[in-house]
Amino acid sequence: LISLINGLSWASFTYALIGGSVATLGISFTHRRMEVLRVGFVVGIFSALYLSAFGLVEGYQEKLWLIPSWGFLNGILWSMVTFGILPLLENISGMVTDAKLLELSDINHPLLQRLRREAPGTFQSSLMVGILAEAAAQAIGANPLLARVGAYYHDIGKLKNPQFYGENLSFFPRFRNIHDRVNPNLSALILTSHVKEGIHIGKQYKLPQAVLDIIAQHHGTTLTSFFYEKAKEIKGKEEVREEDFRYPGPKPMSKEAAIVMLADAVEAASRTLENPTTSRIRNLVERIINEKIQDGQLYDAPLSLKEIDLIKESFIRTLSSIFHTRVEYPQKNQGEKSDKGNS
Repeated sequence: LISLINGLSWASFTYALIGGSVATLGISFTHRRMEVLRVGFVVGIFSALYLSAFGLVEGYQEKLWLIPSWGFLNGILWSMVTFGILPLLENISGMVTDAKLLELSDINHPLLQRLRREAPGTFQSSLMVGILAEAAAQAIGANPLLARVGAYYHDIGKLKNPQFYGENLSFFPRFRNIHDRVNPNLSALILTSHVKEGIHIGKQYKLPQAVLDIIAQHHGTTLTSFFYEKAKEIKGKEEVREEDFRYPGPKPMSKEAAIVMLADAVEAASRTLENPTTSRIRNLVERIINEKIQDGQLYDAPLSLKEIDLIKESFIRTLSSIFHTRVEYPQKNQGEKSDKGNS
C-alpha cells in the first residue's frame, strides 16, 4: 500500500517490507507490553540503516543524517502508538496476547484473590493444576502460558458454593458434607453446575475467550461416576440415565484445554495417594489418562498419540518432584551435627 501511494516506488516498498517484517518477527517473541517499545527501537535502527544506505546510493550527501533520523523516530513513534492501543485492540478483537495472559497469571488479580479468600482449597488445587499444565504444554509445544492461566481460572465457578466441594470442606467447619444428605442426582447437579457458573463469573471479570473456553471444556462430558454408581445402588440400574450424571461439555477442542482437563483429573487423584512412589504415580497418571481416552473426552482435541505420551511423562516428572521423599536423619545424629556446627 505504501508503494502504491508513492507511485509504485521500489524504495518505499523495500522500506515498508523491512520495517514491517522486523516488527512482526520482534513482536512474536514479546511477553510484556513494555517490550513493544523495545521492538520499536529495533525497527527504528533497521529503518535508519536502510535509509542511510538508500541515501548513499541516491547521492543524498547533504543532510544525510536527516533521513535516517526520521526512520528511527518512525519506529519509536509507532511502537508508542501500538503500546497505547494494544489493550483496546485486544478487547475489540477478542484475541489474547502473552502480555494479557501474564496480567491474568498474577496471583494478585482480583478474581484469584477472591478465590483464595472464599475457596482456599480450590485456589491451592488450581495452582497445582497450573504447574502440571504449564510443564505439559511446554513438553508438546503448546502455549504454556495459556495452559497455566486456564488452570488458574478453570474452577472459579466453585465460588458460587465453595462449601459443596471436597477440597474446601476443611475450611468450612460449620458445614458437613452436603452430599451425604441429598440424593445423588442433586449432588451431580451441584458438581456439574460449577462449569456454567465459572463462565458467568469469567464474563463478569472480562476474561478473554480463550480462557473462557478452557473453563467450559475442562471437564468435557465426563461422568460423575461416584454419584452415578450411588444412584444405581439406590434406584436400580434401569431407573438411572447416564446422561443425567455427565458434565454439559463441550469436550476439549484445543491442546491447552485438553491438558488442563488431564492435569485437573491427575491432580485430584494424586491427593489420595499414600506413599507416592514414582511407580505409583506412573500407574495413577496412566490410569487417569487412559480413562479419559476410553471415555472419548479427547476425541475433539488436536493431540497425537506421541503428544499424549509426552503429557504423561511430564505429569509423572512434575508429580514425582512435588512428592519427592526426604531422607529422615536420626534425632541423635541431628543433634550431634547441630552441636558440631555451633562449636
